[in-house]
Amino acid sequence: MNRTVAILDRGIESSRDRWARKYLNYPGFPDGISARELRELGDKQASLYGVERVWDEVEDLRKSDEGFVAECGNGTYRAGAVVLAPGVVDGRPEVENAADFEGYDLHYCLLCDAYEMRGTGSPS
Repeated sequence: MNRTVAILDRGIESSRDRWARKYLNYPGFPDGISARELRELGDKQASLYGVERVWDEVEDLRKSDEGFVAECGNGTYRAGAVVLAPGVVDGRPEVENAADFEGYDLHYCLLCDAYEMRGTGSPS
């Protein structure tokens, strides 16, 4: 629609995506795809249309007379419209070596990881 678009993003290291080894049953990827690769492909596609990726955290977002103002650690951004996609930040359980099991035996997202867990639980 010939709009100027910027994506303000803290990055995958602060996202629940960092724990997903592979998304299965994702349209267009019959063998599955890692969260990191899916994000990279999305960035590549968006850049073809001039989308600017800004690696920064929005610290404050407020309405202004002209639209919106986003205050970030590295600057201020103004926009006529904003789409919020705040994501989810999961807390790691207080279990020794939890990081060693994330994406294998320890999962955080039922939508992302349920397929991986098929047949592993006991019916109740």
